[in-house]
Amino acid sequence: MPKQYEAIRDKFIKQGYSTKEAKKHAAMIYNAAHPGKPLIRWIQKHEKGGK
Repeated sequence: MPKQYEAIRDKFIKQGYSTKEAKKHAAMIYNAAHPGKPLIRWIQKHEKGGK
């Protein structure tokens, strides 16, 4: 996972969010900051052996 996403996710977990909520909010924030390269494309490319 991108380091920025992980940092945001970990921050939310420390604030008391559930893991699922933290991941959701972190992905939304990361995607807003990277409109040309949303997180879903990163996952498809790196974790599932995509293009």
